Amino acid sequence: MTPEPPAYESNCDLSEIADRLGAASRVAVVTHTKPDGDAIGATLALARSLLARGVEATIIYHGPWPKRYECFLEETPVIHYQPGRSLPEVDVVVIVDTGAWSQLSQLRPHLEPMRDNAILIDHHRRGDDVAALRYIDPRAAAVCEPVAEVCRLLLGNDALPRDIAEPLFVGIALDTGWFKYSSVRPVTFRLAADMLDAGVDHAAIFRKIEMADRVPRLGLMQRALASLELLYDDSVALMLITRRDVKETHADPDDVSGLIDCPQTVEAIRVVCLVTELKPDVTKVSLRSKPSDDPDVPAVDVDVIAQKLGGGGHFHAAGAKVAKRYEDLLPTLREMLKPAQTP
Repeated sequence: MTPEPPAYESNCDLSEIADRLGAASRVAVVTHTKPDGDAIGATLALARSLLARGVEATIIYHGPWPKRYECFLEETPVIHYQPGRSLPEVDVVVIVDTGAWSQLSQLRPHLEPMRDNAILIDHHRRGDDVAALRYIDPRAAAVCEPVAEVCRLLLGNDALPRDIAEPLFVGIALDTGWFKYSSVRPVTFRLAADMLDAGVDHAAIFRKIEMADRVPRLGLMQRALASLELLYDDSVALMLITRRDVKETHADPDDVSGLIDCPQTVEAIRVVCLVTELKPDVTKVSLRSKPSDDPDVPAVDVDVIAQKLGGGGHFHAAGAKVAKRYEDLLPTLREMLKPAQTP
């Protein structure tokens, strides 16, 4: 019989991870495809802490690269992986912000043989058996929360230098929606305060990330809002971005980022679904839900919906890539979103 995969839960603490990393000679740091602010912040902070410790560290990014984060890379060793390319030999691989093979598919041929020498740090509720050593904290508002502690342990100092504090702040700020999501805990604010004490300029970071959109993004936003469907007594917003929309507005994939947040400003809307055509037969589904202030109207767990589509994520933020034409998927989605209807 095939043995059951290990439960998706921690089997070590952060001090064990820091000890293992500190004893390594060469480390690769990887994250999910199309990395977001939390993934980029965690990988940069971890790699810089290892380099400061005297460990050779390289970050490997794969999939589309969001150019708005380019300014944060500085001199950190980074490889933008292309399929078929060889990778440097390392003693240890650290995987952050995902434990799902579906988010690591390009790197899986390299990572799978390294499983016994792999470390996972994640804050998602579900994943696969990608690493022998695992620290998983679904309570963490961002993966940068546990990564910050690993960085402190590696450097032997609670006060982190600015070049490590800055990417950690980026990750925490972006994965909490600039501290407005319900996932924010007291420790989240304490960590952010520590980053400011280290010299991080939070206002400058906000300008670089949130005030650096390209003009084509406005056209794409217009297309998304023009496609808007309000379903189930206006409790669900469904939007669509096609490849034609992207082409005709001269946009690029990074311009789609954040569009899903637009309808959430409407009080009645409890769930937002953004459908993006990636290829003629591949569709991306992004889902967001709001916390509920009404005990008679429970919040919608969009992770459950995403799982039914082969994806996953968090209670209030999840997604999936589906091997279907968006025209064929939309009727299914409308039906799946029915539980979001206000009773």
